[in-house]
Amino acid sequence: MFLNFADFMKENKTTIMIIMMILFFVGLVVLSFVYFFKSFKKKKRGEKIRHMTSIAIFATLSIIFYLTLKFSLPIFPSFLKINFSNLPILLGGFLLGPVEGMIIILIRTVAVIPFSGTFYVGELADLIISSAVLLISSIIYVKHKTRKGALVSLAFAALAWIVVGCVANYFILVPAYITLFFGGNVNVFVSMLEMIPGVNESNYNIRYVLFGALPFNALLSLGVSIITYLVYKRMSNLFHLFDKKIYKDELEDEETDEKKVA
Repeated sequence: MFLNFADFMKENKTTIMIIMMILFFVGLVVLSFVYFFKSFKKKKRGEKIRHMTSIAIFATLSIIFYLTLKFSLPIFPSFLKINFSNLPILLGGFLLGPVEGMIIILIRTVAVIPFSGTFYVGELADLIISSAVLLISSIIYVKHKTRKGALVSLAFAALAWIVVGCVANYFILVPAYITLFFGGNVNVFVSMLEMIPGVNESNYNIRYVLFGALPFNALLSLGVSIITYLVYKRMSNLFHLFDKKIYKDELEDEETDEKKVA
């Protein structure tokens, strides 16, 4: 019986790992929503407007970047696309917090799934990486809201992006991509890695990770982190101006209500 179970696990490890990852992120999303709505009820009307508006803006930008601003580089396999959809997510995490950032990721993921061209493997990859990057960067920044804190959080975010990207590709994404997109035909996948030296049917996974996923994620994470650091302060200033405007309007509404009561 144990041998049969071991054989089943071996034959279906890709499917099982995908299901486990999906369950993990579903749990993460549920916890994020529960925490968000509990804290949302305690906020004033102005704060609620600010948060909902900000989430909608950052989620929309992330969706637009994901669907339009993407391109390939000849030094990487063609299915690896440079896109900057994590830029609004990082900014949202900095300005709003990790929970709101997770909601932005969820909205983006749900919105782009109908346009998937990789049997949802690409979306799963982006979900895994985006969540790790967001949580690490925003949690660090929440405790150290300074320029140095932003720099440190982005450095750790870039490191997480690279490490999580490599691990996820090796154990989950590449096997899933081959199984779902190519029907288990390894040769088709290997033929797409011709720019990687010495790649073959026996070493394609490790060579793809070392010469494809690792440098690709390093380049993309560095670019997104630099842009985030350069534009965050301006976004923060706009955010606080918007916050003051809402707060002023709220005070005026309260004064009007008090006059009516009087």
